Amino acid sequence: MKYKAVLFDFDDTLGDRERYAYALYRNIVEREGYRKDDPQTEAVIQQCMIWDQNGSVSKHAIEKELRAMYAFRFNGIDDLDTYWDDHLWEYTVLFDDAVCVLKCLKEEGYLTGVITNGKTYGQMQKIARAGIKDLLDAVAVSEAVGFRKPERGIFDWAADRLHVRNEECIFIGDNWTTDIIGALHAGMKPVWYWPHGKRICHYPVDRVDSLSELPELIRKLEEEKK
Repeated sequence: MKYKAVLFDFDDTLGDRERYAYALYRNIVEREGYRKDDPQTEAVIQQCMIWDQNGSVSKHAIEKELRAMYAFRFNGIDDLDTYWDDHLWEYTVLFDDAVCVLKCLKEEGYLTGVITNGKTYGQMQKIARAGIKDLLDAVAVSEAVGFRKPERGIFDWAADRLHVRNEECIFIGDNWTTDIIGALHAGMKPVWYWPHGKRICHYPVDRVDSLSELPELIRKLEEEKK
């Protein structure tokens, strides 16, 4: 049985979240009056990136840290969490090989899609800004679907939308808890993508360090499936 669909997480998988999170933190820090050419400005931004932990820490917690450590006033920002959701998409950039890989998969006959946690407006705006909407056959956003990864429901929704069975889908993501375990529980073939350098992993999962490795890996998985 051939795989029919290749599905992706968005942030830190197709989208280079580190770059656009950094850009928005810089915006927030400079709004406090920090100068662009001041090394202390960079120190505060880098501290934000450490607190952020690839988006796994709430912005309310980071707001509290900024107020406590740097006496941030957040003038013009009533709530950092809301500001973040309203503006992060404006800085969206993809990993350099994302578009090429999506086009390659489409040319090879695969359905493609995104399964992502987050608010519908922000996630759909990211996809639109990235210019890949026409390369995707389905987009499942947790707020709209009513399930969050790793819940099976969001994976089922995407497969149903594509009219394929879960076991006919490959899912690529960077987060073990939401992406890899979620895909496993949903009966999809997981591929772990970690774009931040080598990370030790003893579980026998298929993995890629760059998206450009994906088409060859999928060919290998197809051979194993025969």
